[in-house]
Amino acid sequence: MELKLLFEDLVIDQTINKDCETICEGGEVDERYLKLVDGCNTIDGDLVIYNWTAVPNYVEHLSSIRRINGSLRITNTTNLGNFDYFSNLEEVGVVASDSDYRPAIEVIGNEELTSLVLPHLRNVFSVHTSTVIIIKENPQLGMKKAEAERFYEAAHGRKYVVLEYKDTTTFIDELLENKILFSAVLFFLLLLLIFIVMGLVVTRRKTKHRLVLPQPPYILGKRSRFVLESLVKEILVNDPLVWRWNDRELVWGYQIQDAARGS
Repeated sequence: MELKLLFEDLVIDQTINKDCETICEGGEVDERYLKLVDGCNTIDGDLVIYNWTAVPNYVEHLSSIRRINGSLRITNTTNLGNFDYFSNLEEVGVVASDSDYRPAIEVIGNEELTSLVLPHLRNVFSVHTSTVIIIKENPQLGMKKAEAERFYEAAHGRKYVVLEYKDTTTFIDELLENKILFSAVLFFLLLLLIFIVMGLVVTRRKTKHRLVLPQPPYILGKRSRFVLESLVKEILVNDPLVWRWNDRELVWGYQIQDAARGS
């Protein structure tokens, strides 16, 4: 950190040795601090995000931080939106006596914070207070149940966490969480699809073999015209009520090839 204060354009590259750890001092986060913290893995001291009105430049440099030896405080901000810049943060712990008996993580009073994503957080503790995580008074903060559970697990129990949020868990999320239920629903849908396909195939076969007249106009063959004329004459000469259209197949063995669609 001292070198970066002297040489602000200094870049720390640790891609060769993954076990090498870069430690930087904590402080209030602004654009200058973010530029200096690029490549730091551990923050020694409190990391404070306070009174932001917009997300500053270089905020993506927070993604290199894996551990904070102090507290993480995000308070009284606006326009944070989806805050997912601590994508590699694993541990936050307060052990020093100068942290004013604060919880390890405080996220309070952020008007437009819609989500707080800490996918790798696994250990949060404070030796000074039993409540180690406080997330409250963020009116637009949404969170899925699985994300909330991650905070409870990292704090080693629900009783150590104050967490206020809007539940954004969907039915699909719950299915994915419950793998047995998801498998059962998927199996049921597969069976339903099979029955629907089989029903369509059977219906199509029945329709295919059913006697169906072609669409008019018709061009009848010589024999068909003779048969039709004979039937009409017989109906007109005799009592028409004796004949019904449903009797057509009995009195005239209609064949599809006897008629063709006219142009």
